[in-house]
Amino acid sequence: MNKVAVFGLGRSGMSAIKFLNHLGVQTYVVNMGELSSWPAGEELFKLVPKDQCFSQDDSKTSDLLAQMDAIILSPGIAREHSILVKALANGVEVINEIELALRHIQIPIIGITGTNGKTTTTTICEEIFKASGVSAFVGGNIGIPFCDYALTHLRDGQKCEVAVLELSSFQLESTPSLKPKKAAILNIYPNHGERYENVRDYARAKVNIANKMDSSDTLFICENEEGLHGLLNHIHCELKVLKAETEQAIRSALSDYSLSEFKLLGVHNLSNLLFAIELTKDMGATKEGIQKTINSFCGVAFRLQYVPTKYKFEAFNDAKSTNWDATLTALNSFLGRKSPLWLIIGGQERGRGDSILPYLNEIREKAAKIIFIGHVGPQLLNEVGDKVDSLYLESLDKVKDYVVSQDFTGDLLFSPAFPSFDQFKDYTHRGRVFNELFGK
Repeated sequence: MNKVAVFGLGRSGMSAIKFLNHLGVQTYVVNMGELSSWPAGEELFKLVPKDQCFSQDDSKTSDLLAQMDAIILSPGIAREHSILVKALANGVEVINEIELALRHIQIPIIGITGTNGKTTTTTICEEIFKASGVSAFVGGNIGIPFCDYALTHLRDGQKCEVAVLELSSFQLESTPSLKPKKAAILNIYPNHGERYENVRDYARAKVNIANKMDSSDTLFICENEEGLHGLLNHIHCELKVLKAETEQAIRSALSDYSLSEFKLLGVHNLSNLLFAIELTKDMGATKEGIQKTINSFCGVAFRLQYVPTKYKFEAFNDAKSTNWDATLTALNSFLGRKSPLWLIIGGQERGRGDSILPYLNEIREKAAKIIFIGHVGPQLLNEVGDKVDSLYLESLDKVKDYVVSQDFTGDLLFSPAFPSFDQFKDYTHRGRVFNELFGK
């Protein structure tokens, strides 16, 4: 590759630019807005001349991209974007920063995808490896871009024994040479209606994780995963089906370990634990390291995170929830608790699957009150009408004022079920705001 364009200046885009700079590749950058508004502008222009940086709205950008040897695409930008049409027609390869790194380094990979539970499962794998004395790079869709690791490996000689990559459907669309030693598709639920016409297309993107895997590799899925029905016929790797649908089945599968000190709520987190153990076994994890992680792991920030407060209620931060199934899973974690539960929902509209009505009966079985926030909030409030005790408060600071004024003494769950971009930079920003408002 002699001429490469990086389309999208997020964290992965900047990582790719630094790596391409190290490789000595002529690099162009495309991003939305005027150059003066671009993030990390000062750092960027030290690596790429300004005359090689273009706004995606520039009339010349489409022709420029069509002349590239390759385009490194941000996972937040669809391959169907209009300015990529000419490039794709010309046979220009469109990949992402993970694929770029894979072409320059070799390391055993554990790949983790699915709709829900990716971050928790990935983080449990990380903690198991730490406790087992195994050096592991952990990143992809969370944390550090893979090109950052590739750069330190090539430039500084730093090397890990294994890489654990959380992989979104968007990333798996543009990672053709990915070949994990072990991989998991945790589950498939409707999600990302803004990018996929139907759940079948979404599931196909997830199955890309196994395209290059062979008989020496292993893919783990959950028993009776209907979302994958008929989509795995072409794979050539070993397929292992885990019984992870019930607490009893999971506890039986994990009978070699004590779960008495496992702190995470919900059957879904036991399922995440089971997947993490299966993924790390035979990759250097020790039984002692696994048990130590079971005993000490307190969960991932913004995934049903317990937030100590100075108020009379218990607060739980599930800000990473961007779909209905994630919120329903969070609600199911409170089964058996006797305190009343107030649920905070809302965010940016998706355009498909926004309606609360298909899920309302299940929600009101568990939630005594629903507090709607964000751009989608008025629509949801209008849908529920008088079917459930509910109100719209627009923002989290107004929610705090209301809940405190009501002298609430139950469980307060923030599990928004929608993207965060209406009021926040991303879900981590949303989660931090909740913790700052409600935490001690």
